[in-house]
Order: sequence, then structure tokens, then C-alpha cells
Amino acid sequence: MEPKTARPVTGLDRVADIVFVLFLLTQTLQAQSVWSIAYSPTRAVFFAYGLAAMALLGRFWVKVPVRVTVAVAILTALVVAGQISWTWEWDSHQANNYWQDWRLMLAALVFAAAFGVQRWALWSRVIICFALFLAILQVVVLLGGPVAGIGDGGGPVAFYQYRPVSAQMALLMIAALVFLLIERAPAGWHLGAAAFLGVSVVVSQHRSAWVALAVTVLVLGIQGTRAGWGLVRLSPLLFTVAFWVLALLLPTLVGRSLLPGSVAADVVQGPDLPTTVTSTGNFDWRVEMWRSRLHAPRSLLEVLTGGAFGSTAALGPDAVTMNPYTSAHNLLLDQFIMIGLVGIGCLAVIVGSALVVRSHPSTGIPVVLTGALAFGVFYNWPVWLWLLVGTACALIRAAPDPPVGARVDHVEMAA
Repeated sequence: MEPKTARPVTGLDRVADIVFVLFLLTQTLQAQSVWSIAYSPTRAVFFAYGLAAMALLGRFWVKVPVRVTVAVAILTALVVAGQISWTWEWDSHQANNYWQDWRLMLAALVFAAAFGVQRWALWSRVIICFALFLAILQVVVLLGGPVAGIGDGGGPVAFYQYRPVSAQMALLMIAALVFLLIERAPAGWHLGAAAFLGVSVVVSQHRSAWVALAVTVLVLGIQGTRAGWGLVRLSPLLFTVAFWVLALLLPTLVGRSLLPGSVAADVVQGPDLPTTVTSTGNFDWRVEMWRSRLHAPRSLLEVLTGGAFGSTAALGPDAVTMNPYTSAHNLLLDQFIMIGLVGIGCLAVIVGSALVVRSHPSTGIPVVLTGALAFGVFYNWPVWLWLLVGTACALIRAAPDPPVGARVDHVEMAA
């Protein structure tokens, strides 16, 4: 997706490629249930400052619209104020716990704005390869049975033990699926890989990822049909939907499930949907978390700026006060608690700019972000997703021509 007038690749671009790969790995490996890798605040701070330094060297502010630069500046001011006020009120450890993901998010955003357009052809391949690795890993792990140490062991089957890949990584698989279908010529292995990724998202059994997948498949199906995609190019989407429907309906017909760990996979209990779908305990817990956070007392300053100028209340289930860093499992609520209405307005400017990229029909980023908005109903966005947001913002000022030799259909990305 490099512009026709793309400058030659420089040494700084190569460094950016290495930083991108390392950052993606550090933000994904520790999120997996297959292995135990502790989250390192020191590593997080290192990458935040490293990404920010690279963004400054790449002069990110000249590559995005002014409105995006202003929004980033306001968000940076909120994060810096929060870090200082929390350090003053509590200590640096509490401040880092609260603000480290925001430092990483903003750093990833401006880093991608500086280098994403020039390096996207490579970066998207890295995302695809890593998503395929995770999908293969999921198959290998599930063949060995439930993963010890995952879930609380409660319930009839404890199907959390059959989720070796996190919801955030299932979202990465969805992103790779989109890139394969939109940004790559419809070769045989691309279509097969896309179908494999779609099925892998279904098998991951994360309902948040399922919602994102449903929205993504719908958007891709509509846009692909309008662009004249044939059945061959649409086949990965059709195969994914067919497998999904079969996985949901088979237990109602024969009492067996294709989804690992579901009750119907082991015991014939009569017609019923898999427990992955029928279990409501997790959803009830989320609703209570949303309600309790909305009811937490806040001053006008906290409503406007969240915790930027001092600690702010975040009530969990049963009205137990918790650190605001604890996710509300909702994108909008997390932002409201952390940066208030002012921060939400800035994010709306940034994400809105990324969603309406129309001059580059070769990029599937707006489609991924559309699905991610649905994902955000149940989870905050993973930090790596802001790499895509930054790249899309920079695309607004980039030349629209795809790379020579690339086959790209003209598909306008809807907001």
C-alpha cells in the first residue's frame, strides 16, 4: 500500500520494522493463556518512550491531519497530568499501573502515523503471519485437551480451559482475515488462510470476538458484493458462516458440539445450544460492572477529565472500590473513567478520521476498526490496535495509488 511517490526505504524505516515486530510480540505473547509471561512495567515504559522517540524522528505531525495532531496533544497532556497527579497523591507504582497502557497507546498511535503508510505492505504481512501462528497454536493446544490453570474450574465444563487464545488475539485473527481478502490478490492460499482464520475465531469461543466477526463478515460481504467479488473470493466468509451455524445448531439436532469444552461435546444432553452461548454468568457480571461504574460518584472535573487530575472512583461488582485501571470491559466506559468526556471527544476525532479513509481502497483497516467497535462493547481495545488507527490517520494525507503489481478492487470504506 505504498504511494506511487514513496521515498526510498531508509535505515530508520528498517529500525521501525524491527520495533514494530518487537512491540507486537510484547503486546501479544503475555496476553496468551498457553504460557505464563508476566507483564513488565519496565518493558512497557521502555517501549512507550522508544515508540515516541521514533515518532518524533519520523515527524508524525506532518503526516496526519491537524485535527488528529491537536487531539493527540490534548490526550498527551491528560496522560502526563495523570501520571504527575497520581505520583504526587499515591506513588509512581500506582501512577504507572493506571497510565502505562495510555502511554503505550499514544506512543503506538504516533509511531504508526510516522511510519505506517510507508511500511504497511510489510507490517500487514507480519500481522497475517502472526495471526496464522496463533490459529495453528490454538489447534495444537486444543488437541491436547483443556489447558491447566485457565478458568476457575467452576461450571459443568469450565470452558475457559478450552480458550488458549485470548479475545484480543482472536481480534488479531479477524484483522488478518480482512487484510487477506482486501489487500491481497485472491490467490488460493490467501482464501484458504482466510477461511482458516475465520473458523479459528469461532473455535476461540470468545463472544466478544464473535460479535466483532459477525460485524466484519457483514461489512466485508456487503462491500465485496458491491465491488463485484465472485463466489470464490467470498468463499472464506461463506465457509466461516457455514461452520459457525453448524457449530451452533448441531447440538440442538444431535446433542453434540463442534466447539471444544462445550457440554454437548462430551455428554449428550438433548437439544440445546452450546454452553458457550447459553452461559449468562459472564454477561451478568459485565452488566453489574457497567452499572456500578456509571453509579460511582464523580465531580464535574472527573466527568470532564477522568483521573487526569487525581484518583477517581471506579466501583466494581457489589460496589467494591477498585483501582480505575481495572477494566470495565467496555471501551466507552473505560475511556470515560480514565480520561473523561474531553478525552472521549479527542478519541472520537482520531478514530473517526481513521474510519473514513476513502482514498486508499487497498487498506482494510477501516473494516477492522468497524468490527473492533463492536468488540469494544465487551472489552477495551488492545494496545496493538492503535497501530492500525495511526496508520489509517496517516493515510488521509498519503497518495492513493496501491503498489505496482498489486491487485486491488475499489472498495470504499464506510465509517
